Amino acid sequence: MTKTLAEMMSNFTPQEQAEIQGEADHLIAEEMILRELRKAYNLTQTEIAKNLVLEEDNISKLEKETDLLLSTLANYIERLGGTLKLVAEFPEKQTIIIKSLTDLNND
Repeated sequence: MTKTLAEMMSNFTPQEQAEIQGEADHLIAEEMILRELRKAYNLTQTEIAKNLVLEEDNISKLEKETDLLLSTLANYIERLGGTLKLVAEFPEKQTIIIKSLTDLNND
């Protein structure tokens, strides 16, 4: 017999349940796609299009895109009021935050 999530969660203490929910919220936030991000900020495609000086149908295409230019993504995030950070993580090494995309061309 299968158990529901509520039944499984009832086996944990309230503190454990809160920790599990916190981790789940964190994982969901990490996986948020552009459309969900826009909706989380209560913005319409029309509003984003106006801010980016694009046609609304281009926003729909942008939100479905799987291979964006970093500059396009950074611009989209900035129009939402955020800042895109590029982070390079290496096993057993320090995490590097690339401050500017132009840093990539200065070698």
